[in-house]
Amino acid sequence: MVELDDLLFRWQQGENISQLSRSLGQSRQTVRAYLKRAEHLGFTRDADDTRRAEVVRAMLRKAPAVTSPARDELVPWLEQIRQWYEEQDITAKQLWRLLRRQGLKASYQSVNRFIHENVTAPAPRTTVRLETPPGRQAQVDFGKVRVRVGDTLVWLWVFVMTLSYSRHRFVRFVSRQGLTSWLDCHVRAFEFFGGVPETILLDNLKAGWCGPICTTRPSTGPMRNWSATSVSLPIRPRYALPRQGEGVTLHAGGAAATGGRTAVCGSCRAERGGPVMVH
Repeated sequence: MVELDDLLFRWQQGENISQLSRSLGQSRQTVRAYLKRAEHLGFTRDADDTRRAEVVRAMLRKAPAVTSPARDELVPWLEQIRQWYEEQDITAKQLWRLLRRQGLKASYQSVNRFIHENVTAPAPRTTVRLETPPGRQAQVDFGKVRVRVGDTLVWLWVFVMTLSYSRHRFVRFVSRQGLTSWLDCHVRAFEFFGGVPETILLDNLKAGWCGPICTTRPSTGPMRNWSATSVSLPIRPRYALPRQGEGVTLHAGGAAATGGRTAVCGSCRAERGGPVMVH
């Protein structure tokens, strides 16, 4: 930011535009524009300190927006732009693309300038780091990547288990996301870490959840199949708590259901959240 008082004082001392540009680290065009505005406000080289302070205060006041075709095009969209900024984590570039899809012709520079002049940036979101003691929890998920094997591009699944305390990570690439791969990856991860965490937090991936929360019939999901592996663990599924404000609903058989996806099981309907495996 240009120190206006310093600029005007140096100019009064006889420095020319090139000298001011070098000493203030601003382009000559910028220096010339500020001096032109000061002269428009009646500032001269022989003005006293009081007059210089008055001119600086006048120059710091927000100048009225200059009308332009781009601004005239964007003004009707002001409330929508503010709504996008409040509701979404969005950048000026992304917002410009949204406006282009609506048929607006304004350039990115015009949109960015309009946003800075008329939209207050949302306050940064506060995040809270969840701390877990050593050995308490591991987090598991499957991802998907495309890799080259020889001359062929193939899709592979990526199993990732991360220890919540140390962030130490086990990664394995597999060709399928089925139950066999799911169980095998866990066994290999336990062997890699040299132990088993107290709980394993899962995403709502298909291979990992054990069915809707329901007592009308036993779950037939993968969590019942750990006995088929070489790992002898007493596994019991536990579902994540509902999000704040969703509450808990009782379904057939008295089973508590949390917010999340909806699944139909026989004659009852149950909502489920993300499962947690507890041994």
